[in-house]
Amino acid sequence: MKKGFRLGRCLLCLLLILILAAASAAAVLNRITAEASRGRIIESDALESLSKADCVLVLGCGVTPSGSPSPMLADRLETGIRVFQTGCADCLLMTGDGRSLAYDEVTPMRRAAEAAGIDPERIVGDTLGLSTSQSILRARDEFGYRKIIIVTQRYHLSRALYLAQALGLAAVGVPAADVRYTGQIFRDIREIVARCKDVLFCSTGLFP
Repeated sequence: MKKGFRLGRCLLCLLLILILAAASAAAVLNRITAEASRGRIIESDALESLSKADCVLVLGCGVTPSGSPSPMLADRLETGIRVFQTGCADCLLMTGDGRSLAYDEVTPMRRAAEAAGIDPERIVGDTLGLSTSQSILRARDEFGYRKIIIVTQRYHLSRALYLAQALGLAAVGVPAADVRYTGQIFRDIREIVARCKDVLFCSTGLFP
């Protein structure tokens, strides 16, 4: 009985050590993305400080069952359109999942920009931007952009800027409205994991 009790305590201690080690590693990896964004986030009330870029990149996210932008996506679009209208870029790149008629993020993004008066010929849609990393990689490799302005929510922006830096792009970011959307706690947790994944992939060369 005592032997089993001691074994249980040892296993519990080992589990706690592993949890603490994982938490410490996650904190370090998340700090790396935060450092990558330092000095590269332009607040929405300072858009006049933006220098000329190849494109304004709006990262897609969910749409409603009716196909209209979700509140989160609507806020990204509002900010992205306002950034683009300053004349800081010649192209507005809308990127997201648009592979099927059943689920399409890019088409409503394009429609919102056109409704705001943006010339359709200056709007580029990327229906294969299925993740943050793929969206930024394709901006570089498929569209040839080297200097970009990224628009997304603040909690997501540091990772996007880290990825852009890791891929050799000159990038700054403009955060969309700071709102606590439904399910934001889940998104925050998922983002912590995604930051760890992307830093590990980039630092080990597993990501192009």
